[in-house]
Amino acid sequence: MDTQPDDFDAPFGDAESFGAPVEEPLDEPVAFVPQIQMSEFRFGEQPLTEAQAVGLGGGAAPLWGMELLGGAPTYNFSELVAKTGLPRKLVEDYWLWLGMPVKDSDGKLFTDYDVDSLQELEKLLQAEGLSNSAAASLVRSTGQTGERVVTWQIEALIEDLAQQKHLDDTTARRLVVQHLPQIAENLAQQADHSYRWGLARVIQRNALEVQHRKPRPAEDPLPAPRAVGFADIVGYTQRTAIMEPDQLAAYVRDHESRARDLVNSYGGRVVKTVGDAVLFVADALETGVQIALSLAATHTNAEIETPVRVGMVWGQVLQRFGDVFGSRVNLAARLTDLADASTVYVDPSTAALLASNEKYHLAVMPEKQIQGLGLMRPVKITQNAFVSP
Repeated sequence: MDTQPDDFDAPFGDAESFGAPVEEPLDEPVAFVPQIQMSEFRFGEQPLTEAQAVGLGGGAAPLWGMELLGGAPTYNFSELVAKTGLPRKLVEDYWLWLGMPVKDSDGKLFTDYDVDSLQELEKLLQAEGLSNSAAASLVRSTGQTGERVVTWQIEALIEDLAQQKHLDDTTARRLVVQHLPQIAENLAQQADHSYRWGLARVIQRNALEVQHRKPRPAEDPLPAPRAVGFADIVGYTQRTAIMEPDQLAAYVRDHESRARDLVNSYGGRVVKTVGDAVLFVADALETGVQIALSLAATHTNAEIETPVRVGMVWGQVLQRFGDVFGSRVNLAARLTDLADASTVYVDPSTAALLASNEKYHLAVMPEKQIQGLGLMRPVKITQNAFVSP
């Protein structure tokens, strides 16, 4: 029988056009694997070489997606340098900063789109008098986060197509990758819209903050007061070890989506996720507390009860590279490790700032040895049942 799903009408392509295999009737449905000809669609047929996996080149120009960059590549690396008129070292660094080091300087890998991007970067560097270090940070910020965003989007599309049309991962991945150039402009527009809104929010937030901040010594390494918190799932390793891949994906997706939505709803920001742990910040102490208590509330992910614990502190942090650093960040992580399921721990100095707030109940816990920070009596914070949040 034809194992193509009856309702296979997604915009990602008609599976029948790829030669659906005909099988004898089976008791259980089997995954449909289209027979894609290499001449039509080159993807995943041969293992990548090391050079192809980590950089640009490796013996051949990219075979897929070049229409997104203005068409077939026309310049090798030396020709790209000559076309831009920029120092060779800067052009080399640019691709390294993007996370795509040039491994083949002779192959035709580059387009006029690349020329324009490099020249626009040079204009910015010259107009603003930016250092090489600042240039590296600017390019890395877009290169490294950009690839994560794209991977996130592609995996979401693959997962959705596979679930809706009952496809195996290979089939769904091939169809999505083939279709991506058709929706690339829409995805890029969404990314641009999100970036502009993010930039506007950061401008506003910084403008408001500096209006009320007294000048600090120039050598002060930690100028930003923030509520910093970590939230993670209690027993995550044991819980997920027995899950099927689909169930694990849903579990992780639900946990991260819930965390991001909660943090955003209170006006905080998710800095990053590391495994099941979520690092968040807020500009006001009470905002951070409300986020922490909400994250720790008992809930279910993918129909499985999920106990979360949170450690949160208030203090000065260093904001760099889209991340936060400092001893207060380390302390928040350590407090998370000490907290029980569905509880929030703060440190004594943060508790002292909340002592007069009738919304919260504070309970001093037994003294604990905190790795790298010494002895401390963490404080468990809960919502006062008689006061609305």
